Amino acid sequence: MEKEKQHRYERQDIAVDQTILPAEEVETSINLNVDTTNIPKMQSSDVLISLTRGNARFVSGKVQHSSLRDFDRLPSLVREQKPIAAILGCSDSRVDPCIIFDQGLGDLFIVRNAGHVPDASAIESLRYAVKHLHVRLIVALGHSDCGAVRATATNQSDLLIAANFIKHSVVAVPVSSPDWIDEIVHEHIVRTVSHLRHDRILNQYLSNELLIVGMYFPFATGIVSIYSSQV
Repeated sequence: MEKEKQHRYERQDIAVDQTILPAEEVETSINLNVDTTNIPKMQSSDVLISLTRGNARFVSGKVQHSSLRDFDRLPSLVREQKPIAAILGCSDSRVDPCIIFDQGLGDLFIVRNAGHVPDASAIESLRYAVKHLHVRLIVALGHSDCGAVRATATNQSDLLIAANFIKHSVVAVPVSSPDWIDEIVHEHIVRTVSHLRHDRILNQYLSNELLIVGMYFPFATGIVSIYSSQV
């Protein structure tokens, strides 16, 4: 089923709801294949490779980072931080970016809320990471069976801001779709990437510098898949 779902997203363009973005900024299509050929310094692509390799170590049980190693590293982080990527992730306790990407203390600038929603606070934090910490990779990290998505889809959400954004993904996916909730999660990841790319500040860094991608973390396998939204 996972392969069938991925194939459906690779073959079909997903229209961006015009109620999320101004009409003149709406993307006409979504490309789910990462394209890093236009990044001259290769910083973003190198970081992306580092995260995927870290995930492979996590899945295989051959992690390189430990709490003891992070403690030994702490003195070098006293004066400044130099994270390699920023993660907009869900608050779900089962989705810890440092663990699933096998990264250490100071490696990731992490912004989390229920449903990885790009609200004002989250975007301000990501802007800070890009402008002041010189992060050149942002990942919108979603996961299987997301509680915030499920609550929104079943009209049981108390998360007003999150539900207001997620609902656009809910209406875009037919109720008859196989694995309905996870289909909505995939749609939500793509829309989150699109929303971040159209932020007036982050958009200024996209040309040859900043890469914004989406990732999906399935509990069943732990192997992340990558989504890329291209303007």
